[in-house]
Amino acid sequence: MKLDELLHEINKYDFLYAQANSKEWPDDIVISIKSVNRYLPLIVLSKDELDANDYDFHTENLHNNIGPLTLKSVLDAVTAYVRTPIGKRLPERKWLLCLGKNGYGSKIYLTKIDGPRKIGTTMKTGCFAEWNDQELQDLVGQFPNLAPAIDDMMEEVKEDKDGAC
Repeated sequence: MKLDELLHEINKYDFLYAQANSKEWPDDIVISIKSVNRYLPLIVLSKDELDANDYDFHTENLHNNIGPLTLKSVLDAVTAYVRTPIGKRLPERKWLLCLGKNGYGSKIYLTKIDGPRKIGTTMKTGCFAEWNDQELQDLVGQFPNLAPAIDDMMEEVKEDKDGAC
């Protein structure tokens, strides 16, 4: 089970709330239960946890408004998530490498022509301008002089960007 599937499975209940990357727990997934005027943590697990039995279960926040079948569904979803191999849990992150802006103020991106071996520039965002982590490592291997600048150029691709492939 992927992270977004786990969050969707938990958030379908109106008295539960699942969130990843919160301010309080930036590296964890927190499943909270609604109290009178706020949400209290019920289950806290690491996004990259290896052991299905190694998560924090806050029984002190378990109230009567969660039935045994709902609790079983939540625990089944958590177990399915932690039993999924780590590499398949999180969506692959993609990056745009912004070189700067042209004279008209449009951003210019580094793009792949033939994998990371040949590179060029473009003002369009799309699959040829998107780089995954492995491609970035290959790019640094091919062009070691770019390595110091890559961190400054990286912009994470948001899902609402529309690029033609």
